[in-house]
Amino acid sequence: MATVGALFFASHAVAVVNDVSGEVFVSESVTKPHDGRYNILLLGADSGKDRNGLRPDSINIASVDAKTGRAVLVGLPRNLQNVPFPAGSPMDQEFPNGFDCEGCYLNAVNTWAEDHKDRFPEKNPGINATIGAAEEVTGLKINYYALVNMKGFSKLVDSVGGVKINVRERT
Repeated sequence: MATVGALFFASHAVAVVNDVSGEVFVSESVTKPHDGRYNILLLGADSGKDRNGLRPDSINIASVDAKTGRAVLVGLPRNLQNVPFPAGSPMDQEFPNGFDCEGCYLNAVNTWAEDHKDRFPEKNPGINATIGAAEEVTGLKINYYALVNMKGFSKLVDSVGGVKINVRERT
């Protein structure tokens, strides 16, 4: 009976997430797998009135086998230093020895590129620079990305039933 209940809950959760995913996961193009895998860069960002720029503090790559659907999650440290960039990219031209300025960690790549848009020919320089850094660090080609800020994360949690917290004692 527990298995049936778990399957019903999983089915419900997938249906609810499918409803929300149209808002969270948006792509302008479809790509083929690289070496038999789809690699999705998952970015959880903190942004707000009291923050300077949008910093993805949660940086993961979901690598999904194109045939079986089995996935592996690779986490990248937000404070990774001296991250490399693809050869010839605007970030590589600015930082040929890796992202080596004061406070320049992997999670700051997006903000730096967005603050220097004039050096980039493409749309969304922050995301593209972050994707380039993730590819260089892992050796994986990224097919897609998903960026969720705290408000979006809250909606995602709420869409699967939320989280109840029981505070027994205040400190």
